[in-house]
Amino acid sequence: MSLAATSPATEHSTTMVIRRNGKATQFDSNKIYIAISKAFLAVEGEHSQQSSHIHDIATQLTKQIQQATFRNLSVNDTIHIEQIQDQVELALMRADHHKVARAYVLYREKRSNERSEQEQDQQASSAIQIKATDGSLSPYNKQQLVALLEECAAGLEDISSSTVLEAIQKNLFDEIPQHAFEQAIVMGARGLIDQQPDYSRLAARLLLNNARTEALNFTQQ
Repeated sequence: MSLAATSPATEHSTTMVIRRNGKATQFDSNKIYIAISKAFLAVEGEHSQQSSHIHDIATQLTKQIQQATFRNLSVNDTIHIEQIQDQVELALMRADHHKVARAYVLYREKRSNERSEQEQDQQASSAIQIKATDGSLSPYNKQQLVALLEECAAGLEDISSSTVLEAIQKNLFDEIPQHAFEQAIVMGARGLIDQQPDYSRLAARLLLNNARTEALNFTQQ
């Protein structure tokens, strides 16, 4: 039985929740229920997932959090996601579920750090321009590079595309020449050969891709 399948009915469905990215979504009490249940599972272990004890506590706390959250709000008001999460922490502490509250706090901190890293990564990526041989500039496309790494790594064991990507991005800079960008991609894989020999095969595939791209560009001139 999934967590969502046993969650309490959603109320205040017309209330909009402002998320951290500024987007507004409809309030859904199921998300509170699931967050509380996951916090309990983090403390008590996955074997307790079918426990009616956790379901009963999560259901009751979800109702309490809804009441506390909307006590001073009208149906059509908006509320920020942080306010709801603060109420979750408070409800867990008041119910003497201190270990679970701590697990929830740690989860929030982890997600906050992940979002911060993603934002920094996106900002860094958006600031990089690649200079073609004719002097024109084009933005660095991280998603396209990830797709290339995953395609070239197909069938290779113990290869981490994210590790290669991290190594590549350390050598990127704004207005990097196209040939230097292509070289950085290959060197990113070569630098990991000591960790896993298959990175040499990945580097060879990336080098071959560079050669194909260069040949294609030449024929189109």
